[in-house]
Amino acid sequence: MTADITLADARDQALRKIGRNMVNFQKMEGMLKFLNAQEAMSGSLKDIPEVVARAKKSIDRQPMGQLAEAFVRSAYSSAQNAAELRKDSEVWASFSFRLELAPALVIERKKALRAVVAERNKLVHKWLASFDPNSAESCLSLGVDLDEQHARIWPEFETLKAIVQAVREYQREAMQYLASDAFLAELKERIPSA
Repeated sequence: MTADITLADARDQALRKIGRNMVNFQKMEGMLKFLNAQEAMSGSLKDIPEVVARAKKSIDRQPMGQLAEAFVRSAYSSAQNAAELRKDSEVWASFSFRLELAPALVIERKKALRAVVAERNKLVHKWLASFDPNSAESCLSLGVDLDEQHARIWPEFETLKAIVQAVREYQREAMQYLASDAFLAELKERIPSA
């Protein structure tokens, strides 16, 4: 009877740890989708909701590896997106972001994000395939691997979370400014009288 309880406890712990790691990977994938959708967009003020919807739709079904590579290419790139100059009467908005880091730190960040993708693939394609929920030894062994994996991915989780929070804060501030009297006054100054 105690062997069954031990197996049940080991299985429950392993399944909780699988769930924890998978949820964290899915949250990271969600953060990458958000960041990639926000990475570079421009359009008239009335078109911005459509531009955002198109950006979200284009990345919606991309796997984590593609999302990570797209993020690495854009966010850690030194290239600037030039805002398209408009000559018509519509108000045009453009938003993009880049993380300016020392070259050695950029390499480190790229490696860390790619390592997360490799860890996710290891869990999904290797560990779960060989996991035997009817073996206490398999459950305990997987539990140890999952704890070690969690420790390896957590720093990148926190980094992505901080980037998402910074982008969201910037967007809140931008929206407040766009809704302010100061923005309207500046806009009136810049628009030539007809």
